[in-house]
Amino acid sequence: MIPIKAYLGFDTNGKPFSGFDDTDKSDYSCSTRGGNYMILIFGGAYQGKLEYAIKRFGLLEADVIFCKDEDATCPTGSKAVYQIDKWILALICEGKNIKEETERFLNKSPNTIIICNDISCGVVPIDPVLRKWREETGRFLGLLAQHSSEVIRLYCGIPTTLKGA
Repeated sequence: MIPIKAYLGFDTNGKPFSGFDDTDKSDYSCSTRGGNYMILIFGGAYQGKLEYAIKRFGLLEADVIFCKDEDATCPTGSKAVYQIDKWILALICEGKNIKEETERFLNKSPNTIIICNDISCGVVPIDPVLRKWREETGRFLGLLAQHSSEVIRLYCGIPTTLKGA
C-alpha cells in the first residue's frame, strides 16, 4: 500500500507540513495541527476532478467513497467523497431533511476531500425533483465552501484555487 501523504501548506510558524497522517490507518482524518482541513473540489462532469484529487493527494481507490443516487447513507469514514451531488439526489428521493443530513455530514467529515459535480449551470430542469436537486446541490456547495479550508474549481482539467492554499 502506498502511504498517504499530501503537501497542504504551512503551519502557523511558516513551516511546511503534510496533511494526511498515515501513521494510524484507522484515522481517516487530515491534520492541520489542531484545525479542520476540508477540501472542496468541484467542476462540470468529466473535467478530471477525481484524477486531480488522486494525483495531488496521493489517494488510492480504497480511500474514496463513490456516492450513488440510490443510497442516502451519510458518506463518512474515508479520506475523500466522490460525486457527493448524487448523495443529495438520494436524500431528495428518500424525502430526508436536506439541512439536517448535510449538517450531520459536515459534523462527521471535517477533514475530508469532497468532490462534487457542479450541476448549477445550464438549463433549469422542468422535472421538479431534478430542479430541487440542482438547487440543493448549489446550496450545499456554498455551505461546503464556507467550511472548507481550500476550494478548487476544475475546468477543462485545469485547477483554479478559489480559496486557501
